[in-house]
Amino acid sequence: MITLYVFSLVLTITLVCWHSLILKAAQNKHEILVLRLSEQIKSQQEKKAYLDKQNSNYHLKNINFKLSVILNQLRVLEEISNAK
Repeated sequence: MITLYVFSLVLTITLVCWHSLILKAAQNKHEILVLRLSEQIKSQQEKKAYLDKQNSNYHLKNINFKLSVILNQLRVLEEISNAK
C-alpha cells in the first residue's frame, strides 16, 4: 500500500516536472520565433526606406507585400502568446 503511494507521488512529481520543461521549451521557441520575425520586419523596413529614396515602385510593392506577411505572422504569434 505504501509503495503505491510512493509510486503515485513519484509519478506525479515526474509529470509536473516534465510538463513544466515542455512549456518552458515551447515558450523559448516562441520567443526565438518572435525575435526572428521582429528582425525580419526591421530589415524589410530598412529596405523599404532605402527603396523609397530610389523611387522603385515594383520593389516597393514587393517589400510592402513581404512586410505585410511578416506583420500578419507576428500578430498571430502575439495573439497565441496572449491566449495563454
